[in-house]
Amino acid sequence: IEADHRARPRRALTALVGLLVLVALTVAGFSLWKNARERAARRDVLPEIARLSDADEIIGAFALIEKNRPLLAGDPQFEKLRGDLVLPFSLQSEPPGALVEVKPYSLPDAPWRSLGHTPLESVELPRAYFRFRLTKAGYAPRDLAFPPRREPALRLVPEGEAPAGMVLVPAGQVEYR
Repeated sequence: IEADHRARPRRALTALVGLLVLVALTVAGFSLWKNARERAARRDVLPEIARLSDADEIIGAFALIEKNRPLLAGDPQFEKLRGDLVLPFSLQSEPPGALVEVKPYSLPDAPWRSLGHTPLESVELPRAYFRFRLTKAGYAPRDLAFPPRREPALRLVPEGEAPAGMVLVPAGQVEYR
């Protein structure tokens, strides 16, 4: 019986050491896997983002930036490409609380992507022309097209206030380029 009492602490110690070795191997394996993914992204994705940007395929470059941000955030080359291609975008509406959806202007059949409800602050979008749709219960939908920039608050028209088939065109000067 005395030998059995001495063997128990030894078995517990052996099990604890085995568990610690297993945890250390798991952490090391995960770290190696993560580092390999980051190296592959730097090797493959960064040149592809640059190529798409040079070919003026901004939407595709932005999609790669968004997909790979968790892996590459903080990488100087990634941050430079991101800074060249991405703008912070803010949008207000009167009244607030309108759902804002967006799709690239060059892809009219693309699905609408929700950005959230107004007021929007510092949502990141690529430097490209977009179709915007603002909707709110009790108000006529508002569709616009412009590149991401600071817009004055966009006024929504209550349903029934605008003539059928007409859209609001705000007063002001228009600049053609």
